[in-house]
Amino acid sequence: MKKFFYVALAAAVLAVSFTGCKKKGGNEPEPPVVDDAISVNITEGVYFSDAVASDGWWLIEGQNETYYLVLSNVETDAIPGEYAVADLDAEYSYLVELATEDTISFTAGSVTLTVENEGKKVTAKGSFTGSDSKKYNVNIVYTEPEAKTTVNLEFEEGELDDNYFSSYGIFGVYAGEFETDYVQLYIWAPDGATSIVGSYTEDDLDGQVFGSGIIVNGTQEMIFSADIEVVQNADESYTITAALLCYNNTLYNVTITIPAVVVVPPTGEKVDLTGIAGTYIDDYRDFDGSYVLYIADALNPQIVEIALNLYDEDFAGEFTMDDIDADYSYFWSAATGKKMGIQDLAVTATLNGAGTASTYAGYVIANNGIQYNFSAEVDFTALLADDSGAPARKLAAKKTIVKKSALRKGAKELRLRK
Repeated sequence: MKKFFYVALAAAVLAVSFTGCKKKGGNEPEPPVVDDAISVNITEGVYFSDAVASDGWWLIEGQNETYYLVLSNVETDAIPGEYAVADLDAEYSYLVELATEDTISFTAGSVTLTVENEGKKVTAKGSFTGSDSKKYNVNIVYTEPEAKTTVNLEFEEGELDDNYFSSYGIFGVYAGEFETDYVQLYIWAPDGATSIVGSYTEDDLDGQVFGSGIIVNGTQEMIFSADIEVVQNADESYTITAALLCYNNTLYNVTITIPAVVVVPPTGEKVDLTGIAGTYIDDYRDFDGSYVLYIADALNPQIVEIALNLYDEDFAGEFTMDDIDADYSYFWSAATGKKMGIQDLAVTATLNGAGTASTYAGYVIANNGIQYNFSAEVDFTALLADDSGAPARKLAAKKTIVKKSALRKGAKELRLRK
């Protein structure tokens, strides 16, 4: 199964069928087409997942300018056939009107799947009654992707996460920004490998647990095939080249440079950061007793951001390097233009009288040798209750990978971390 990441849309509600059991065989009649129904026709960039042999389900999904459509069955031993609403998995079978973001489940109707060219083409055609009482004629066609367009992407400041390589044989590569162009690859090396250097394909990409994928011009694209080369240079930097064929029939030739880690001893220079506050908390206390606190410019987080992965339960106390996970702590500012590790810190968190917020005051010394002093109010009660999502660079720290609906089917909600 091809693996990828995607921001999943809302799940469908309970569905009830009126068309009876699905039929299997080679000549199933097509569902009737309702003349006054809304037409949902999607034939470009469609994804199809065949998990019938292992788990008994298939999934097809895609979107046009108006609708996002996903369909998946409950269980079968063969893909072709007619599927009534009762035969579909309601959690993964629904329609989303993109303009309103309304999710429409199916209450009646059926869809017929046909398979051609040894699975290189799959068509799902049918008619449904939606939970909005409207009729929908759907026609969604998957065709195996081919490189009709080529785009070159180059990133000079990529990041490498090999914290899990020695234990599990997986490493992560990240480059770019979510709002524009972004690449995220989790790669499994061969058993017994002692270096990440090597050649990899789509079969080595991990999507279901951690997530691999690409964003181009702010739009997420799914990876169909990949040819990846990882080379270490004489200065201990890395160069990653990847030919990524996506479901939008575009071949993305990606080059990522991961600079060697340079730690400049403390220079004595000190910078006072003002106007900053706690902006987000990624809570791992139930997992390992830590949280990631993001401190940024209160009005414009794109100016400066500090991430501290603190082993702390109470949002109070004195913290040094012994109290953080340095792999997931960093300093970033627009002035430096890059995210840097932290080589030293001294921070005190003082709880307010109500026990709802703390003041984090002290300094961090980044790997550029500069000491950054700060005092930030952190309303942890409000931040812990905030489920609106973290800043884009949050994914450059502890990775919370969102998965497309196909991968949510039977997948675990895991996060890459120690």
